Amino acid sequence: MKKKTTLRKNVIACAFCFIACVSAQAKDIYLSPSGSDKNDGLSTSSPLATISRAFTISEDNDVIHVLGIIDMTKEPKSSIGSNDLLMAGTNVLTVD
Repeated sequence: MKKKTTLRKNVIACAFCFIACVSAQAKDIYLSPSGSDKNDGLSTSSPLATISRAFTISEDNDVIHVLGIIDMTKEPKSSIGSNDLLMAGTNVLTVD
């Protein structure tokens, strides 16, 4: 009986460690009209300025927080001269 209890505790501990590791990989990225793309974007005190830069540094499960109204004219021009951004997926944009 003691071995089953110990095994159960170890499995639960491993599950919590796995969840913590997966959660730790996602990061918050901040975007603000007063930001700069030279910033790291990882805090409200060092936000990015453009959505394209936020997308460039983001990875799966990251959250991009938009702090204010973003001026789309600051977005870099593409090779065809437009400011098109492509967003794909499910629930890609959430406005609080």
